[in-house]
Amino acid sequence: MFKQTLAVLIASLGIAASAHAGLMGVTDIRITKAGTDFNIQLTEVQAFQTGTGTNVALASNGAVAFAPNQWNSDSGAEKAIDGQSANMNFPNMYHSRGLASTDYLNITLAAASELSSVTLFARTDCCSERDLFDVRFFGANGVLLYTELRVDATGATHSATFALPDTDVPEPASIALLGLGLAGLMAARRRRAK
Repeated sequence: MFKQTLAVLIASLGIAASAHAGLMGVTDIRITKAGTDFNIQLTEVQAFQTGTGTNVALASNGAVAFAPNQWNSDSGAEKAIDGQSANMNFPNMYHSRGLASTDYLNITLAAASELSSVTLFARTDCCSERDLFDVRFFGANGVLLYTELRVDATGATHSATFALPDTDVPEPASIALLGLGLAGLMAARRRRAK
């Protein structure tokens, strides 16, 4: 009986499926330059929550943007999360000073979120060679969850959308099968002990 129960448990675990979700637990999105020009020019960053499609990277949804520097007083980090992606010209954007490869734009979300995709809107009136970005996603305590390298917004639309990888989470049926298998193993062991 013990061997049969063990075989059922192993088979159950082998076929147990996982539910797919977006990238879970994202608290911060950090954008840096990919390439040799250090200027970061972003008119808007959109981060869509799995299931609802809500853009959680909006200031009106509680997001906060920060950057260590900006080109001038009209091109602050807050421009990248103001919901104004229609006008993609300077100064309607975040524009860094472009001083170093360590420049970045950081967006802190109002709460840890499960994200399905991100869209970056670059600049249309100048300098499309600058529109290559590296995007990193962080969770609680600054843990790096995922990196998307060389996001290319140099095309005709000056924007780029990319999907985030699924985070596998056990389905309730998988957990139930595991529980039943363990209960069977314990029952078989008790019988054998008698």
